[in-house]
Amino acid sequence: MKFKKSIFFSILLLIIIITFYSIPFLFVRFKKLDFAYTVLYSIAKKESYESNTQEEKVIKLYAYIQKHLKKPSKSTSNNIRILGESGKHLVSGQGYCDEQCNTFLSLLNTLNIKGRLIFLYGNDSISHHSVCEIMIDNHYCMFDPFYGITIRDNAGKLANVKVITANVNLIKQIPKNTGISKNEYLDLYTNKHAFKIAKYNQIIQLPTERRIHSFYTLWYSVFGESNRKRLFSYYYTINHVHFKEQQSVNKLFQ
Repeated sequence: MKFKKSIFFSILLLIIIITFYSIPFLFVRFKKLDFAYTVLYSIAKKESYESNTQEEKVIKLYAYIQKHLKKPSKSTSNNIRILGESGKHLVSGQGYCDEQCNTFLSLLNTLNIKGRLIFLYGNDSISHHSVCEIMIDNHYCMFDPFYGITIRDNAGKLANVKVITANVNLIKQIPKNTGISKNEYLDLYTNKHAFKIAKYNQIIQLPTERRIHSFYTLWYSVFGESNRKRLFSYYYTINHVHFKEQQSVNKLFQ
């Protein structure tokens, strides 16, 4: 009797596991999976996997953006749209300051890390540069992926734009070879024209979207990268994704 119960529960457990594993594939089959969001979430989880703190997690994703998104060196016509607006610059590998910031914010949004895009004005009534502020331990911190600049206050804490503007001497610590001189960077943070918050990265999702994203989050935590690759391969097949587009997405995980 005990043996039969054991067999029954083993079979039941196997059915549950197979069903759980299969559900994202059904999302793909019935066109329910938000592929762009799924790609960004998978990148964010993979890149921040060994992070012990939220600051480490954000810094690793910041490094990822710096590695994969460069200042445009030439005019290119990129017709790949598989990742939509939120990930199209990752596919092309090129983006200006606001595009780098927006992609960074989109990555962080998949991990429910709050952030916002900031337009800097300083000495000019027209904004010439964008940075982003990320919420770390209930404190906004400035990240500038375009110039690769972060600034810490005298206590060693990552500073936000308001703190930097109030104490512009902090700018003296920025490293050389950033692509902008200290004086030019200082001009962006003067009080003559206040900085503006352009937008926040918290996107409103429909209940169905939230459920699908939450399920994939759980699924990925159980089955990981190797099975994520299988899921993506299935997505490519079902949606007849061109091989060039497949390569473009797969490169983002290298």
